[in-house]
Amino acid sequence: MLKTGQKVIVSSNDCNFKLGNFCCFENLDNCKTPIPMVTLYGNSEPLMCFGHVVPYSDEMFARLEKLTPSQQFDLLTAIKDWEGGKQFIIMRGLPGSGKSTKAKNLAGAQGQVFSADDYHVMIGNGKYDWKPENVSKAHNWNQKRSFAALNSGIPIVVIDNTNTTIREMRSYLPHIRRAMLLGYKVSVKEPDTSWAFDIDECFKKGTHNVPKETLQKMYDRYVLNVDVEHILFDV
Repeated sequence: MLKTGQKVIVSSNDCNFKLGNFCCFENLDNCKTPIPMVTLYGNSEPLMCFGHVVPYSDEMFARLEKLTPSQQFDLLTAIKDWEGGKQFIIMRGLPGSGKSTKAKNLAGAQGQVFSADDYHVMIGNGKYDWKPENVSKAHNWNQKRSFAALNSGIPIVVIDNTNTTIREMRSYLPHIRRAMLLGYKVSVKEPDTSWAFDIDECFKKGTHNVPKETLQKMYDRYVLNVDVEHILFDV
């Protein structure tokens, strides 16, 4: 919750300002020269009509300064805490890393988890039956049903796939754009277990008997430090 006098970042889509520019407001009638660090005075609520207001942090500033003004505004649209608290979460991690457990915890009782693995269980009549020729079908099926979940207003929608590369995650770009329009906060999450990148432990804890060689290949291509903007803008 924003407080009076709190340092904030303001990204404006008002017609009087360039799309996405950072602005410093001392009051609603006066905008100083755009600067990236601003102090908010008075009630924060009326500022919402000018665009997005988020608390200042060095991390957020560093993320935004690499983007164009329109990208800045899009990113803040995606990661804003909207009224109603809806969330669209892209989970990523190696098999056996604790990824699916965290996905279920994030979804809670109100949300729903969508994994391509569910397709392999479905065609196996309740047993996991992975076949290489079904991989594309499984992901297309998962994308369609998770997109429908956003449209139906499920409050927490979690994608639970390995998502080792940005290219893989960009298949959910239409979902991110749709989530932004529907007032979902978008985020990328990873397991926080101590063995998340330990091939031997992931092999032991995995439930689908993924070979060590396959786990190693996934690890080798795994892109670290991925955030929403990397998927949105391929930066």
